[in-house]
Amino acid sequence: MRNPNPRKGMSNIRNQLCRWGIRRWPALRTFLLYDRRLQRILPASSRICDGPGFRIRTRPLKTSLIARSVYFTGIWEPEMTAMAQEKIREGWHILDVGADVGYYSMLFRSKCGPRGAVAVFEPDPEAIPFLEKNIALNGFENIRVFRMALSDHRGTGMMKPAGKGQLYPDRIGDGGNATVEMAPFDELWPELGWDRLDLVKIDVEGAELSVLKGMERVLEKHHPHLLMEVHPRQLKEVFQTSAGEVLHFLAERHSYRLLPVDTPVLPAAPERNVTVWGDWMGT
Repeated sequence: MRNPNPRKGMSNIRNQLCRWGIRRWPALRTFLLYDRRLQRILPASSRICDGPGFRIRTRPLKTSLIARSVYFTGIWEPEMTAMAQEKIREGWHILDVGADVGYYSMLFRSKCGPRGAVAVFEPDPEAIPFLEKNIALNGFENIRVFRMALSDHRGTGMMKPAGKGQLYPDRIGDGGNATVEMAPFDELWPELGWDRLDLVKIDVEGAELSVLKGMERVLEKHHPHLLMEVHPRQLKEVFQTSAGEVLHFLAERHSYRLLPVDTPVLPAAPERNVTVWGDWMGT
């Protein structure tokens, strides 16, 4: 029988071979994702790749780490992806804060199904077209895209060049090239018309505490699970706070139990990027 989708068949073979090679020779992952000699010969155009349960148009392989990871292995951030696949249930309502081109947005929608819903917040004007094309590519409904950043107050900020994802709140002249709108999620929550919130994923390059403070009322009422990447350097340099303060805010003020996703132990004050899963443990 002929393969009805030969490109997908070749993609699966490539992914399986690369994952097998990485298991046998871990250094292969570093070569595939980071080697500049390889990057020079990769296509300069975007690619449609097969992810875990969805398809995704990436940024160019030559410039995007996410694109190379999905192209060669079929997955991005294996531990975080596995956690999402394990935890998410059909019908969940999910918030994706800092979506870039939509890898996790597509993963979330594929897992929560048509009875669920995903709201996406992404301020990067060059990521938005990819995000919207990926929604259409998969034929997904019940995904709403907000072209803005979340914060603890209304205002504007500046974004670093496309693909960097760095927001500078209320500041001009920090290398940003796009002005973006910011607002607290508590003010935007009524616009969604949801009566539940099951998961909040946050990947905002240091703006974690600002985002969390801007959704305190929703956290207190709905107690969603959290899947969050914490960025100690950006928290300190850009937002004048710390990773320890973010973890303390969730654990002590909002009764969340935080578990490490991509490291064996969660430090009280992480010095490197760390991904955490949060469960509300209050009464």
